[in-house]
Amino acid sequence: MKLGRFLAYAGVVVAIASAAAWALAPRPVRVELQPVRIDRFEQLVREEAAARVSDRFVVSTPVSGLLERPWLRVGDPVAPGAIVALMRPAPPAIRDARTVAELRERAAATEAALLRARANVELARTALERAQSDHQRIRELASRGYVTASAEEQARNLVTQQAQSLKAAEFGAQAAQHELLQAQAAVREGQWTGGPPKASQLEIRTERAGTVLKILRDSEAVVAAGTPVFELGDVSVLEIVAEVLSQDATAIRPGMPVRM
Repeated sequence: MKLGRFLAYAGVVVAIASAAAWALAPRPVRVELQPVRIDRFEQLVREEAAARVSDRFVVSTPVSGLLERPWLRVGDPVAPGAIVALMRPAPPAIRDARTVAELRERAAATEAALLRARANVELARTALERAQSDHQRIRELASRGYVTASAEEQARNLVTQQAQSLKAAEFGAQAAQHELLQAQAAVREGQWTGGPPKASQLEIRTERAGTVLKILRDSEAVVAAGTPVFELGDVSVLEIVAEVLSQDATAIRPGMPVRM
């Protein structure tokens, strides 16, 4: 009885020792094998970038005026010397009835000044003719010795003076004529009620070939000289722009290959 119990205890101890030995025993580690070879090491700098046209230029209006609505669209090719926009004289400002009445009165006063200037021309011409006649008569008398040489000289000087007075009167009449034309043009401008004038169209041309990248003025409007209208560029020449970290930028050198 005691022997059987001893054997049972001994079997349990052996089993526990065997289990502990199996649990604590070292096991093999699973590894991956790869053949070693000499190859090239590449370090990549991966960033998001943007493509843009490097050669671009802006077409602007050369003068102030009414810019017509452009017909070009983004992406349209443009040849050298092609017409890209049209301009016309800007419409005059709208004026009230009082201003128009003042312009009419000013035109009437200018017309009266012109009539007065023309009358002065006739008076100066008559005075010149009279001085020339007197000078002719005094010169004949001087040749016969009836008058002195100083009298003949005074008559000659009077002719010269009257000739200058006639020129001054003629210049005054011309100035009055121009003032009248200006006043009449102002009256016509004040009475303007229609659309903008169709005459004197100005063609805006481009000196270089390119593609329309941006339309800066897409509607009809009165613009000042130098207003940008189109932005053109050569889309066959692009540049790639990317922002990288400082630590990556120090590793980048000119001539390195780039994959996009």
